[in-house]
Amino acid sequence: MKKTTNNGFTLIELIVVVAVLAIIATIAIGKYEDIQKDAARKANRSNINNITSTINTYLASEINHEGLFEYVEALVDLGSDGASWTGTAGDYDWSKNTDTEYPGIYAGIKYVPATISNAGGITSSSTGDLTTARKKNSGIPSKFRKNLGIHYLTQKEVDALYEAGVSTVLMHNYTSGQAKGPASRYPLVVDTDDFCDENGLTYRNGGPGHRADMSAFYPVVLTNGSPVVVINPNQADIYRALGVDYNITKDFNASTPDDYYSDGICPRLIVFGLGRSSDITAKLFQSPPKMKTVDNSSYNNYLLVFSMKNGTGNTGYTTEFVGVIDSEGNTAKAAQYNLDWAN
Repeated sequence: MKKTTNNGFTLIELIVVVAVLAIIATIAIGKYEDIQKDAARKANRSNINNITSTINTYLASEINHEGLFEYVEALVDLGSDGASWTGTAGDYDWSKNTDTEYPGIYAGIKYVPATISNAGGITSSSTGDLTTARKKNSGIPSKFRKNLGIHYLTQKEVDALYEAGVSTVLMHNYTSGQAKGPASRYPLVVDTDDFCDENGLTYRNGGPGHRADMSAFYPVVLTNGSPVVVINPNQADIYRALGVDYNITKDFNASTPDDYYSDGICPRLIVFGLGRSSDITAKLFQSPPKMKTVDNSSYNNYLLVFSMKNGTGNTGYTTEFVGVIDSEGNTAKAAQYNLDWAN
């Protein structure tokens, strides 16, 4: 009787082959993820440098800078009534950088309908809608946001920003219905989707879902007491990397961050977001470059930094564009360091 030979794999051999393939796939996926992260870090560094040099080249060719940076993103929430808001001109508030404080620094979705407490704080309803919404849009990464504060502009500062090219900014809609204008505000002009704010300016952007760059923005003309976002002066590395004066020889222990300004250690650094509705984007970029080093739930536009020095007498306040950082607070130098460290 002829003996039949089975040339197939045994069960044990198949298990070994599958295990080996699984190990190879795991290594390959890990390597691919590393390559992606490395590419994102390189792109981030290049974007910061390229945006900075492009804007500086354009500024050098323009004698009059008025209006160049119209409709930059304020990084500030709308007021609780869905409108613009002001504070005491010249004051600072370093407590408005949490995800429960509104109006304050943009920290993504801060409330869904019926979750606003009488005291003005944020409460999470039993349905957990707020928590779910925040997973889709958490705003400016908290790592950097904690080093930001609110400054209420004086009239001289408003005038100085106007000369530097900033007079109208876009406030963020922090509700769960971000794709639309503020629910609590009725449009002054109604023509299908044509919504206007209290100044008659048309809402900008709006889109599907809760993405940070798809909000319906509320245009606000800067005025006496308008809130802007400033970098805490304890971030000395940002000052130095951007070439901004910082008196490192002075022994100073600040009880409040704004003491750094009044004691002459450094000027204010004011930041705005480079969004797709910003005029400078339309002038110089087809669309605003996006950070790839943060996930899509975070604010991933780059930030424009302006230095404001106090003037004396009738000289006013000197304000100028000094550079770009990402939404995690990285300068080009810091982005390069992150790239080198990763490798």
